[in-house]
Amino acid sequence: MTDLLSVVITTGWRACPALLLVFAARLVLCRAPAAAWRPLWWGAFFRLACPFALFLPIPVPREAGQVLQLQEAGDRAMVMAGAGYDPVTLPGTGIQLVHASRGLTPEGVLAAVWLAGCLGMLAWGLVSFLRFSRCLVGSTRVGGNIWQGDDLPAPVTVGVLRPRVYLPSALEGWERGYVILHERAHIRWGDPLFKLLAFLVLSVHWYHPLAWAAFLLACRDLETACDQGVLSRAGEKARQEYAAALLRLSTGKRMPAGGPLAFGEGETKKRIRRVMAYRRFPSWAGPVAGGMAAAALAVAILGPVPDVYAAEKPPAFTPYDNFSAVTHQEGAITFPAYREGREDYNAAVYDIQPFQLSVRLPEGWTVRVPPLTERRTSHGFTPLWLYQGEERAGSIAYNTFEVYPDVPPEGFYRMVYNQLMLGSVINWDNEYTVARDWGSGCSATVQITESQGAAGPTEARPGILAYDRDQLVYVAIELENGRLSGQEVWELAESLEIYR
Repeated sequence: MTDLLSVVITTGWRACPALLLVFAARLVLCRAPAAAWRPLWWGAFFRLACPFALFLPIPVPREAGQVLQLQEAGDRAMVMAGAGYDPVTLPGTGIQLVHASRGLTPEGVLAAVWLAGCLGMLAWGLVSFLRFSRCLVGSTRVGGNIWQGDDLPAPVTVGVLRPRVYLPSALEGWERGYVILHERAHIRWGDPLFKLLAFLVLSVHWYHPLAWAAFLLACRDLETACDQGVLSRAGEKARQEYAAALLRLSTGKRMPAGGPLAFGEGETKKRIRRVMAYRRFPSWAGPVAGGMAAAALAVAILGPVPDVYAAEKPPAFTPYDNFSAVTHQEGAITFPAYREGREDYNAAVYDIQPFQLSVRLPEGWTVRVPPLTERRTSHGFTPLWLYQGEERAGSIAYNTFEVYPDVPPEGFYRMVYNQLMLGSVINWDNEYTVARDWGSGCSATVQITESQGAAGPTEARPGILAYDRDQLVYVAIELENGRLSGQEVWELAESLEIYR
């Protein structure tokens, strides 16, 4: 739930410039035909609903440790790297980010509050509409999609797929004609569908003040656009009659809320003022306003967005799925990390219950899934690559082991890592020193020696091993020379722990 909340927060944050731009464009176009405002609001709520970044990349400085990114086949999955998050599995990698602590976290509480708010908004919309629908009981069809009823306080349009116009029975004559023109304008422009979708988006971003402002202003502008549509057909001389109809239909109190599917009366006094101030627009005003609105809409959707939570582009040499671990952030890697390399002979190794390796990487280090062509078994299964900046600095992999009877305690680790200890070319049985013991297992530093052949020298480089007796698994970390000091290798080994 916390990762979903982080996506919602990211999406809402990114939508802020688009919403502000729409507000500004609305002020610029305040004298233009209101119909030109409709695409602006569609664009604004699209940005609130779209979790993907559609932006012109403009770098924004960010603090270290704020960003996680997964990119697989061009799709991005964002998760916030805050302390205390529940385990978040990154799709396609099997890698998880977790916090060292367990149990209830502040982020979990916020996620629960957000979800409760979403459900509360949806319940409010449903209950409001059900209460309002009682006014529709007994309505009769008078022709087409026009219905009338005795209990309706004001005209209203209800429905999305087959919207209906409901009129009070007392509405007659020219007033009735004006109202039908107004309500049918809502239907012709798809306003009921817009209001439903906008309400659902608002339910997700109920905490977002700009989302509320956008929803309220959009509903007002849709009413204004329909009022102008009526006057453009009836002529300026109809202003007084139309204003009088609005005044007579006003009940002195708000109509029962119809929820996201209903369009009805609202802000009668302001609507009358706008109607009386109406002047027919010149023929060129519509195309010009439409062009300006389209330009503002394009900038709002495709323009730069705040990049506080957005991740940087993945490195060019890993265009597939890559995971950048957070520097100085306690996290965990899930093994098996991926399924490539599974064959019949090693199926038992791949088909184990997944386990986690808790690790604290040095500053500037990341863990990445290697390219598909490099996902072969090396000193273990599903190897992952370690990077220092943009330079590869080592690898990490896992394997399983069996416990044999009558193995002396001092030789237990050789039984665990027997496949690594018996190599004639590469051997890990050098300077084995335990760095941490967590009860069911331990981690240790070693020196890895690699023979270059009979005529060549033997190269030595640092390594780290960790196993857990309860899980019957071990991990092996191979480091390149010169990347870490002896103390840093020791600290890295001390941070390891295997658990499920």
